[in-house]
Amino acid sequence: YLAGIDDPRFLHDAPPTFFQQAVDRAMRDHASDEFTILMSHRPDAFDYAASRGIPLTLAGHTHGGQIGIMGRSVFEPMFPRRYLWGTYRQGASALYTTAGAGHWLPFRLGCPPEVPLIELRRA
Repeated sequence: YLAGIDDPRFLHDAPPTFFQQAVDRAMRDHASDEFTILMSHRPDAFDYAASRGIPLTLAGHTHGGQIGIMGRSVFEPMFPRRYLWGTYRQGASALYTTAGAGHWLPFRLGCPPEVPLIELRRA
């Protein structure tokens, strides 16, 4: 089951329950035996998706903070629950936040642009 959720144009204008409501809407027609991938522009939906048992969430938006070291954003210690770049896990649920191909700043340092190819295999 492939589910996608809306993205608020400005997160500060969105209600506090925005991601929960969006995930619930996206999962409305989900059959319980289907493997599910949730696509969310922002990784902010991951905590709720994991609590719902969604096995894989794919996100972006953060550009990895555009500065990284050893495959992680240097900003991760300052924002530990923001899921800035890479793979994260909560129980049986996983999130991959791509650094993407775009940018905010005119440079990247240790955080190359990426367009990931994810291969799914039956366990």
